[in-house]
Amino acid sequence: MKVASNLLLFCFLGLSGCVTTPQQVKVAESATLTVEQFNDLKRQAIKVTDINQSRPGKPSVITFHAFDGREVLDKVFGSRKAWTDRSYLNYECLDGYVSIMETKSLLQGQFYFAFARADQKDFTLINYAKDGKKTSLGPFYIVWSDEATSIRDKAHFWPYQVVKLQIQ
Repeated sequence: MKVASNLLLFCFLGLSGCVTTPQQVKVAESATLTVEQFNDLKRQAIKVTDINQSRPGKPSVITFHAFDGREVLDKVFGSRKAWTDRSYLNYECLDGYVSIMETKSLLQGQFYFAFARADQKDFTLINYAKDGKKTSLGPFYIVWSDEATSIRDKAHFWPYQVVKLQIQ
């Protein structure tokens, strides 16, 4: 395992600034993602209150086609133990954004790798936290069940355009 000194940039949607934190990062296994590599996993229709699209007093409930998040991680990294024994999971997005989550938070609620909307509309959203711009979500959008309230209310836990995973 290679150790690299990096400046990690944590940008949280809805906040005006970013926090930069220097850290030692253990670079570990990573994987690039495509929908096709999960064809053997069960596709589910998941109804969620989407925090990126919701506005105060106007929740946005959307049904997505998705894969169970833990099953995706098990397949990508070979086993449940392979990723739960690590400290962090990085979701890398097309625009360079990296959402870093403690792996223990991934065991606190049900999450999914969404890849399409069930209503056949474009796989996009109007992100009110980012000037109301229409944004493509694919290839994957991480969504949380409504029961995962301690996690689901934090926008950085809902990355979209996820293309790569890395465990540290």
